[in-house]
Amino acid sequence: MRDILPAAMLPSGTNSLYLLRLKARQAVRGMPNPDFSAWVDCFVAAPDLETAGSNVVHKLCPKGFLIEECEPIQQIDPKSWATLIRGRYALASAPLPSEADIARLIETGGVLLGPFSDWEEP
Repeated sequence: MRDILPAAMLPSGTNSLYLLRLKARQAVRGMPNPDFSAWVDCFVAAPDLETAGSNVVHKLCPKGFLIEECEPIQQIDPKSWATLIRGRYALASAPLPSEADIARLIETGGVLLGPFSDWEEP
């Protein structure tokens, strides 16, 4: 679920937790229909907003995703992780990161992708 970041993207200093909600389309492989797009929540541990955005681009673009829209980046309090997950993904069937996973992410830096949702035709 999480990729190792290149040396240039490794965190320097204390990381914060960010949520970037993106609308993405994968034209090459992996999605049910390559012309469809979906929303995905990207949880990013990074020292600042700019690094968080850059890390998401470096995770999604090499996998063939085209980012079509991005909602404003939100900083998340890691202490509210369990409440956020219960409220945001009450019906999700996929396993979601635990509080321990988030603590490790904040310590090491990186990107976790939530489930893809709200599929849309072009």
